[in-house]
Amino acid sequence: MSGRFFSPHIPPAWMILPRTKLLSNNTLHHNTDSIVSCEENNTDAYYTFNSLGYREKEYAENYSEFDRLILAIGPSCVFGINVRNSHCWPRLLENSLPNTRVLNFGVAGASMDSISRMTSCLIPYFKSRCRKLEVVALWAFMDRREIFLDDYMCSWSPPVDPPFPEFVLGIDDTSSSYNHEKNETMVRAVCSQYDVPLYVVSWDIYENATKDGEHPTAQHHREMLLDIVGQIK
Repeated sequence: MSGRFFSPHIPPAWMILPRTKLLSNNTLHHNTDSIVSCEENNTDAYYTFNSLGYREKEYAENYSEFDRLILAIGPSCVFGINVRNSHCWPRLLENSLPNTRVLNFGVAGASMDSISRMTSCLIPYFKSRCRKLEVVALWAFMDRREIFLDDYMCSWSPPVDPPFPEFVLGIDDTSSSYNHEKNETMVRAVCSQYDVPLYVVSWDIYENATKDGEHPTAQHHREMLLDIVGQIK
């Protein structure tokens, strides 16, 4: 086994959401792409993707000019679907802490599998490239899974059709709870191993923001910011 999925590197976003490969190095207006939309009739709302498919600038060789580097990891509410980039909590967090850089590693559809895999890759990659490394995670819905096949790779969650029908037969509340606990344990273990503080966004805020099937609004992002800052300080 090569270990290429878990080696220290920056995994491309399309390992979670394949179509982000087509969006890399592009800037899209919210009215021109079906995977994103924006609130408040934001005519100036754009989604700019770097070469690895994240809503972020290109990555530097190191971040030692900053007092702290924070990795924001999770699903669409980290990415910031439905809000301008300046309204996303990763950007709000960056602007709220002195001499801090926050890297947005949010990907729509990310699962707990995705979050634990990315954490295990990103922490050893960035640890030596900054003065102080920290992680803020937003957990994903428990029924999501990350699936890799030779010709297909994605995160999957109902009601989207699975890559093969029999896959859903093994998913129930027990297996979902087990999968969540397994991945959360892995995230916490990696953070502990590298002595990296971990902060987790309150699930109550996220659950309330998405209870009607909507994406979190700018106000919800501000609530998440306050929750995170309260933990850090």
